Amino acid sequence: MLNPLGPSVEGVSYSVGVILFILVEGLAYSLVVAYFIHRFVRKGARFTLDLFDGLETGFIDKLYHESVPRAVTSTFRNSFERFELPVVDKGFNEKLVDKILYAGELFGKIQTERINHYLIIFGLGILLSLVLIFGGLL
Repeated sequence: MLNPLGPSVEGVSYSVGVILFILVEGLAYSLVVAYFIHRFVRKGARFTLDLFDGLETGFIDKLYHESVPRAVTSTFRNSFERFELPVVDKGFNEKLVDKILYAGELFGKIQTERINHYLIIFGLGILLSLVLIFGGLL
C-alpha cells in the first residue's frame, strides 16, 4: 500500500521529518518575533517582568553567587582535610618514599663499585643480545 506522505527514510516515517521541521521553523520564527518586539516595540527594555525581579535577585543570584560557591568550597576543603592529607600524603606518598629509599639501600648493597664486574655484565649482555638476534635469524 502506498503511503500518501511518501516513503520512509531509514525506517523513519516522512511525517516525523515534516513535524520536526515545522517545530524547528516555529521556534526560529518565535525567536525572530521576540527579538523584533524587544528591539523595536519595547525599545530594548528587559524581557522579564517586574514580577520576576525578586526571583532573579533573591533566588537565582543568592543560589548561584553565594550558596553554590560556598558548598563547593566547603566540600573541597573537607575532602582535602579528611582524604588528601591523611590518605594520599601520609598513606601513599610517605610509604612510596620509604619503599624507594629501601630499594636504593638494597641496590647500594648489591653494587660493588668494581669496574671489572660491570664490564663482565656488559659483555654478557652484548653476547646474549647477539645470540638472540642471530638465533632468531636461523
